[in-house]
Amino acid sequence: MTQYVAPQPGQNAAPDGIDAPVTAYEARGQVFAAQRDHYAARSARMANVNLALFTGALICLGIGVWQGEALWYLGAGLLALGFVAAYAYHTAIDRHHHHFNELWTITNEGLLRIRRDWQALPLRQAPEPPDMALAADLDLLGHASLQHLLNTAYTPIGQITLQRWLLQPAAPPVVRARQGAVQQLAPLLDFRDQLALRGRSMGTAQTNYERFLDWSEDAGWLSARPWLVWLSRFLTLLTFAAIGLQIAGLTPYPLWVGLIVVNLLLVLTIGGRVDEVIDRVAARQIVFRTYTDLFQLISAQPFTDPELQRLQARLTAQGQRADHHMRRLTRIMALAELRHFMFYLPIQLMTLWNFHVLWLLERWQATAGCHVRDWLAALGELEALSALAALAHDHPSWTFPTLQTA
Repeated sequence: MTQYVAPQPGQNAAPDGIDAPVTAYEARGQVFAAQRDHYAARSARMANVNLALFTGALICLGIGVWQGEALWYLGAGLLALGFVAAYAYHTAIDRHHHHFNELWTITNEGLLRIRRDWQALPLRQAPEPPDMALAADLDLLGHASLQHLLNTAYTPIGQITLQRWLLQPAAPPVVRARQGAVQQLAPLLDFRDQLALRGRSMGTAQTNYERFLDWSEDAGWLSARPWLVWLSRFLTLLTFAAIGLQIAGLTPYPLWVGLIVVNLLLVLTIGGRVDEVIDRVAARQIVFRTYTDLFQLISAQPFTDPELQRLQARLTAQGQRADHHMRRLTRIMALAELRHFMFYLPIQLMTLWNFHVLWLLERWQATAGCHVRDWLAALGELEALSALAALAHDHPSWTFPTLQTA
């Protein structure tokens, strides 16, 4: 039997009161706001530079066409190159502006939590459980609830995990393990902000999250047809061999033309299905790119708490960290982006490119896909712990209960 023992006055309490976290949030908010405004001003200036370069290039081009002098064309070309470089630089500045604006928003939400400003504080929640009415009556879920106060879980799995923890009791050893993790996470403001920052880019991607999980655990479509794997490889090698023979002058016949026709037939009959499978993954790219960043952040953090170290250990498979596996998936999807390239069709007809990309994707499925669900479960637990840590940080005078076995 487990007994709740009320803490003694001052036990587990920080010496400072509620003013300390408010001061910390306000100071951080001022830093982030200053950086945000700095990059906003630079972005506005770069917008004017871009406009000037673009307009100048058009004017030089117009004068060149009118007067027929090469010097004006050269000027138009140089200004156009300058516009491309300035546009890339402007994009980087906008990314910095967005970065600090998001950090300011995250920090401001800390103040909203402390003030219990329920109208301004966003409510992030997983799909409602069957007993939602009872949970809402107990102020566990919904508006102005404990869930609303613990609003720092951004990913779908983080929201699901936090909701489950609020509704289901945990065994005393589990509670103690979570308390230790929360105590280490509470002062790690930078880490928790970065965790929230990466999670915010997920948006409301609950459907994408579930479909990514489904794809990760699916049986491979191409791997179930090994003959097609070998046929695509054989035709690719044969096509290049035929091209090489004609270039070397070893045959007067364009044998490669016949092979291109065979490849075209394969693309027209089966290639569409291959593209459908690849598109199913491509539509979720924002999901696994975000998870890559989240896994990297968690794995690189030097935790000393046993529970946090246990969660880190779960973010590995076959001796490699989860973020390394996810980064490999990102690199494979970069190869799939060639399908949108202007000259993709001749490349496809010579190489059967999408068949080889799908083979790489399904090899990733076979080696890493079966671990994705556990990786996300570990991420969800850490996000839920981080939400509890934010509560502990915001209220340093609150105490951690002691559980004793009677």
